[in-house]
Amino acid sequence: MLNAKIVMGAHWGDEGKGSVVAKLAQEKPGSVIVLCGAPQRGHTSSNGNFRHTFHHVGSGAHLGRRTIISKNFMINPMVLVKELDELWRNGWVHPEIFVEDAATVTFPQDMMYNQHLETSRGDGKHGSCGMGIWATQCRLDDGINVTLDMLRNTDRKGFDTMWGWIVNYYEGKGSFPMIDDPGIRDHFWDDVQETLKALVPADPFRIYDLIDDTLIFEMGQGIELDRHRTDNMPHISGSSVGIATPIMFLDRNSLRNKINMESYYVTRPYVTRHGAGPLEYECDRADLFGADDDTNVENEWQGALRYARICPDRLIKNVQLQHGYDMKKTLVITHVDETMGQVCTVYDGRDADRNVNSFARDIEGLVDEVMVSDSDSSLDPLRSVWS
Repeated sequence: MLNAKIVMGAHWGDEGKGSVVAKLAQEKPGSVIVLCGAPQRGHTSSNGNFRHTFHHVGSGAHLGRRTIISKNFMINPMVLVKELDELWRNGWVHPEIFVEDAATVTFPQDMMYNQHLETSRGDGKHGSCGMGIWATQCRLDDGINVTLDMLRNTDRKGFDTMWGWIVNYYEGKGSFPMIDDPGIRDHFWDDVQETLKALVPADPFRIYDLIDDTLIFEMGQGIELDRHRTDNMPHISGSSVGIATPIMFLDRNSLRNKINMESYYVTRPYVTRHGAGPLEYECDRADLFGADDDTNVENEWQGALRYARICPDRLIKNVQLQHGYDMKKTLVITHVDETMGQVCTVYDGRDADRNVNSFARDIEGLVDEVMVSDSDSSLDPLRSVWS
């Protein structure tokens, strides 16, 4: 049987999913499936010489692994063109990217409305990333959808009509600057054309033929941000980021019965979160062995990355909420070099720093394996705590 590895964040995101995907991609040939969320994700990996933060492209591209973008992932042509240009300027071969053409496309107005709305909330911001993900999802739910396939099968006149749909939709929500700027429209048209050249359409037959050894599902966000986690409303995403999404991908491409599945839940030795909303056991970065991060930068809408200690009970709850499926469950702890091999936890309401081996013993039986990662380099393999 073929193998499928589902890599997802165990908390709120920013846990190191990209580096884990790259390490798994280094082990065996195969494809990286980018699904759920949108290019707000910043998944960082390196090959020893060059470090890149991936948005649309799968985090195994620098190892020659193809990317397949699921229809559950929102395409943002403006971001994709910029990312491909960055890869090219740094000497990387143009990555091989396939896509399910039913993927929804984010327009500039989605981003502008998102940013306008967050700014208007003042101190009551939801903590959006400003990339228009929730706005795109709400537009989709209201029946105003533009897919990659629609753009691939139209001309400039048809594009202008679709642009008009988006403008009219947001004009019904109130005016905000540059909603119908001709310059932005022309620039976006150019970005759409570059996007269509870069992304090769793949129907279920093509995808079936592409699958050769291992599928690595690269989820876009932490599972606490899943749109169905109503206990965390309103500070969640517009995406379904749990195991059900890769299962649907396998089903619609007639692959599920041919795949042996494993799940990888990724966390740092502490909890990270961007944006607003509750964060249990939040603390200063300085309290976490001087944890450092040069990937997650502050932005106008989300602010700076926030930190907290791990509550083991909450971590296990997040894992257990995902499992109505029979598959191996692995917890991966990244960035352990930042904390000198310690996991920053809370037990019985008290701060408790435990070494990785002790922490792994505490949760033995609740997951099937615990692995650790010391860096974001794909050349540095994951290692098992229990082996």
